[in-house]
Amino acid sequence: MTETRALVRALGAMAAVLGALAFGVGAPARSQGAVRDTVVSAATRDALDDCDRGGCSSGAQSISAVQLAEWIRDGRPGLRVLDIRDSSAFATRHIPSAESVELTALPSVAPKPGETLVLYSDDDLLDLQGAAWLTRVGHARVHLVRGGMSAWMTEVIDPVVQGDSATAIAALSRYFGGVPRAPSPSDTVSGPRTKARVRGDFGFVTRRGC
Repeated sequence: MTETRALVRALGAMAAVLGALAFGVGAPARSQGAVRDTVVSAATRDALDDCDRGGCSSGAQSISAVQLAEWIRDGRPGLRVLDIRDSSAFATRHIPSAESVELTALPSVAPKPGETLVLYSDDDLLDLQGAAWLTRVGHARVHLVRGGMSAWMTEVIDPVVQGDSATAIAALSRYFGGVPRAPSPSDTVSGPRTKARVRGDFGFVTRRGC
């Protein structure tokens, strides 16, 4: 009887270990929905806070949509932008030069010398998981866009510009077909405008680049 109980305990411990390994090693096989539904642990919240401060525990660095826009405009060598949203969202609107890559396909993205990967979606947890998989397979330079596609639209395509950076941000926005505008008393946080041609406070611009 004692030997039977010992065997049961041993099998239980082995099952727990195998379960943990399956969660970590087999993570790429999980669906995007499963990743989104994952309970946010204290460690994950800490990782998100680290990203907000510029560095992620996954090994990735956090950048703004404006910084990415500057990299694209300036033709940064080795830049590769990966959109990990679903294909329908990508088809509707995406950051210029971005590639549509399913989250579960990220572990198969082979590292290349001198390459800089920039990852974005509209889900911070999804971005963290993607960055972890990319660094795990050997990518040395991985960046996450703070705020994802939503930040691109509000900070680059439809920015409210003011202060010392107004001229530079307005020029960057126009480069991508955006409509920079000065703040107004009635200005509120809202979704991006969708008209093809809109007259903003900085001139008449034809939208392009998304």
